[in-house]
This record gives sequence, structure tokens and C-alpha cells, in this order.
Amino acid sequence: MRINTILWRRNFLSQARRTILGIDSSDKGWRKLKADHALEWGGKNADPGDWGMVTSSLGSHDNPTKVVLVNSPVDLNVWLPNNKPRGDKPKINQRLWQNGNDIIAPWYYSNIKTILEMLEDHESRNKGLFADGVKLRALLRQQLDLLSTGEVNPQKLHSWCCDVMQVLRKQKLDMSWFFPKRSGGALAAQTCNIPEKNILLLVECISEADQKEYCAFAFEFDALPPIVKDKISAAKSSKIEFKSGEVSLSELLQIDPIQNPCKSKKLPEEEEGAVKDAFEEPAEMEISDKEGKAKLKEHLHRERSKKLVKEFKKNLKSFNCEACEFNFKDMYGDLGEQFVEAHHIKPLGEGGERETKISDLAAVCSNCHRMLHKRNPQLTMDALRSIIAKKKSQ
Repeated sequence: MRINTILWRRNFLSQARRTILGIDSSDKGWRKLKADHALEWGGKNADPGDWGMVTSSLGSHDNPTKVVLVNSPVDLNVWLPNNKPRGDKPKINQRLWQNGNDIIAPWYYSNIKTILEMLEDHESRNKGLFADGVKLRALLRQQLDLLSTGEVNPQKLHSWCCDVMQVLRKQKLDMSWFFPKRSGGALAAQTCNIPEKNILLLVECISEADQKEYCAFAFEFDALPPIVKDKISAAKSSKIEFKSGEVSLSELLQIDPIQNPCKSKKLPEEEEGAVKDAFEEPAEMEISDKEGKAKLKEHLHRERSKKLVKEFKKNLKSFNCEACEFNFKDMYGDLGEQFVEAHHIKPLGEGGERETKISDLAAVCSNCHRMLHKRNPQLTMDALRSIIAKKKSQ
């Protein structure tokens, strides 16, 4: 997938703050911030302006233009205010403290990390943190830890964001520190540059079938591919364009595994029902094929080699799970004939396209496969065998 166009916008303190505005605070200024419910993005009175890459004319607040995102279960709602004398810019709904339909998960997730980084930076500078700051820091760490286990895909990331939104709405904290110009706003004053390190992106990709697809990301500027950084630095608007072959989607997908929609561990349908691959001993001559290339269809996944899967099955003498010895045929009869799943000992999500050999795969039952991927980083086969052996000995 090649990248055709990127709409970019630098993140900033008030956008990060919207992410946690659901916190209940007695501070009047904090409550007034909820009136600012939209993110400006684009030039004054621009219709469609830079947004011409997705529409010929922007909608209104009541009937916004909807941008379908490949890596989000909700659409991006963009609209143009009807107040030309003011010079209003296109806006994106961002009621991040109350409306899950406004949450673009990669942006929200990135700003949760940003708030945590601000708290930790302030603690480091001042050798301590105020009581409510300690509470918020612990809460955000806890939520991020929940995300780091198990499968990650666009739906799960969005669900996690909505859960965090609800958790924050139950908190009662002093938020006066989030106003840089106040005497008590030392934390925000010292750390307000941290949100600005991040860039919000709307990426237009062109598929092999010459179809346009859109993805949303939020990355640190310094982590972007050099050509993207150069174009942003030289840009006079929020839109940058690329020639064919200048930059690919896979270069962005490698920056942050959580935002990478390929991180879903669910196998493609043709493998999930028919392969149920297993492995005993490698043949004398290793058979390998390329895997792991980012592939964009209705949703993204890591491309697996059908050729490798077929050769993998030819080498089998047993379809027992290599972790727990479970055999599907013993349990289900003919229904379970030659049914077992192929586990990549080294996750495909680590890095880009690579050579995978038969000896890089292990035969496991569905339950053990889930358990191997339950933690991040994933469990080793030996670690899972030890857990099973310990349980059996009790």
C-alpha cells in the first residue's frame, strides 16, 4: 500500500486535555473547557480546502462529512462552521469525555500516554508529585497495562478508549494544575511542550486495486520516516502529497505496535478453518517463504504464506498440541481430523516482512494458542509447558 496524501496537525495541550475532561473537578475553569468540543483542522473558511482529498464539500455541524477509517470502528466527522466573518476553520467533533463516537482511538490512546508522560516528567523535575497527580498517574498506568495484554485490533483499541473514558468520568480530582498560566499550574507550564511532540495524521492510501483507504495515526514527530518529517517541516498547509513509491503504509505501521491494525492475532478465515496447521520435525531441507508484509483489505492483518502452510502440514506425523498434548480427533472424532493451529514462535508483528521457516512454527491447540498470546511479550512454548506441568502436579 502506497501513501498518496497525508493531512497532518500538530498535537497540543488543549487536545491532550480533552482526553481527560471527563474527570469531575470543582474547578470552574475545568468545567468551562467542555464548551470547546471540536478540533480545528485546516485553513480559514476552507471548503473543502485541504479536505478536498476526502470530499468536494464539507458538511455542517448537524450533517458532518463522514470519513470512513480502515483502522477505526467509528467514522471521523468533519464539518465547516457557518460563520465566515470569524474565519472559522474546518472542525472535527472531539467530545472525548462523553461520546465514544467522537473517539478516534489512535489519537485518544496517544494522548493518554501523553498525559502520563507529563505527570512523570513533572515528578522527575520536582522530585515528587501532588496527591491527585499520583492518583491520576496510577490510574493511567493501570489502564495502559490492561491494553498491553492479549490481542490488539481496531475494535479492541476503541473499546479500551471508551472504557478509559468511563473510568475517568468516575474520578473526582483537583485539576487546577492543568492551567499553565495559573499560579498552581506548574505541571502544565513545565510540560506543555510534550503534547506538541506528537503529530495527528489522516493518511490516504492507494490499494493495488487503485482504491482509496484512510487511516488515522498519532506519532511522535521524530519517529516519522525522514521524507514525511521533511515534507511536514516544509509544508505551508496541513496537506502533504507523495509520489508513487516515496513512502509506504508499512513504514508507518512499524512505529507503534498498538496503533498498528495488523496486530490482531486472528488468523485469516481461509487458514482458521482449513489449515489448523501443526509441525513435528523439519525436513532435511528447510522450506521458507516471506511472511509479515502489511496488507490492507477491509481491515489490516499480517499476511501469512499459504505455500508455507501447505508444506508445514506435509511434515506432520502428529496433530497433538506441542504444549498440552491435546488432540482434536481424540476429542471430536472425524470432525477434529488434522485440526491444530500454527503458532509463530517469533510474532509476525515484530518488524516487517521476513523469511519464515517451518521450524519457526509450533503446533498448538486453540486454548494454548490463546494463552501464548495473552501476555505481551508473548509467552514462550517452554514457559507455557512449565505452567501446564505445574498445574498438573498440584
